[in-house]
Amino acid sequence: MAAKDFYHQQVREILIAEGWIITHDPYFLKMLFSEKLLQSII
Repeated sequence: MAAKDFYHQQVREILIAEGWIITHDPYFLKMLFSEKLLQSII
């Protein structure tokens, strides 16, 4: 098992135990500003 997978699952379990509700796993962020900035540079 990869280290990332191991820690991801542990953190997820801890958050759930603390009462958190995991709605998106993984959660992707779209960064429109960065994409537009990169397009203007290229």
